[in-house]
Amino acid sequence: MTVIRSRVERSFWKNAALSAIPDLLIAWAFMKYTDGGAETFFFTLIALQAAYFTLWAKRSIWSWTLFVLTNRAFMSNHVEEVLASQSFPKPPDFLSGPDAYYQEIVDDKDEDCEMRIKSSFELGTLAGISVAGQHQLALQVRMATEDALQRYSKRATTRPKPIVRRPEGESLSLSGDELATIAWLADYGFRVVTASNEMYRRSIEQVSREHATAYASLIDKFERGCVPDLLAEDDDDDERRFENQQNRYHTIWSNYPNKG
Repeated sequence: MTVIRSRVERSFWKNAALSAIPDLLIAWAFMKYTDGGAETFFFTLIALQAAYFTLWAKRSIWSWTLFVLTNRAFMSNHVEEVLASQSFPKPPDFLSGPDAYYQEIVDDKDEDCEMRIKSSFELGTLAGISVAGQHQLALQVRMATEDALQRYSKRATTRPKPIVRRPEGESLSLSGDELATIAWLADYGFRVVTASNEMYRRSIEQVSREHATAYASLIDKFERGCVPDLLAEDDDDDERRFENQQNRYHTIWSNYPNKG
């Protein structure tokens, strides 16, 4: 969902104005009841705000006291057990916060789909607490989650990335520059392993003609597999691919003259 900052700001001021209406009505009613003037109205309004602040301060102090004494350890232990039981990935060595940890999992296309859904749920929970206006609770949850992530990073093991395989018959599509670069690297290695000059090959043993022919066919297959539609291929690309293939077989004929 798209969040527009200007709209959120307008909603904040709108809600603030609406929430002030009851206080204004109470101050106006008290002024009429006591037959007072404007000073009575404003005194009542200020007194209400002072009472609200006192109640907020009392709740905040007590909430943070409980959090430091008991709730932080309880919440962090619970989060750590959830991370372990759900087999969440090991947190990286450097992390900006719990939101970044869950967001990284959600954005990782190589991660298991179920794990990405679990992470999005946790990320939504953190965001939902803040959206609901429970900013102190949101801060406490994030602090407890930070403790849990630090402990979990010591007990979790790094899981290998799952191998994502393309469906059978699906072609690999690369840009012309990418294809040319990969083909150049492959051809360079091909010339090295097939060279008859030991100085050129250095410590690499020359492969047999059979292996060289197989390598040439494999590179050609790779180039053809990178083209989404061979019939619609550009003439220049088709000619370049044909010349690459011819150069590989010319390399074989040159380096294996007596093994035809």
